[in-house]
Amino acid sequence: MRTAIIPSLQVAYAFTVTPCVPADLEKWDTLIERTAKDKSRLWNSTPSAMVREDIPRFGLGSPSINMEYHRRLAVALADSLVDPSCRHLLVTSCLLSH
Repeated sequence: MRTAIIPSLQVAYAFTVTPCVPADLEKWDTLIERTAKDKSRLWNSTPSAMVREDIPRFGLGSPSINMEYHRRLAVALADSLVDPSCRHLLVTSCLLSH
């Protein structure tokens, strides 16, 4: 799961500049969770936490798109704030102040 879904977000999509609404992120997480349960032959009532937990901790290791999206946004913001380009820093700072 982790090797198929997360790399496709890095390569195929500009995930950090794509505005996503929370409802879409939840829908994608639900679809991934259902697929993981179905392919692993688990009951529908299997807890989501078990599906998302890492494999060494007895989970399926299915990533959360919602968490990954927000993590990447935070990394992009932090990178923008420490960018050596004065213009880039100024634009980021102005956008944050409004």
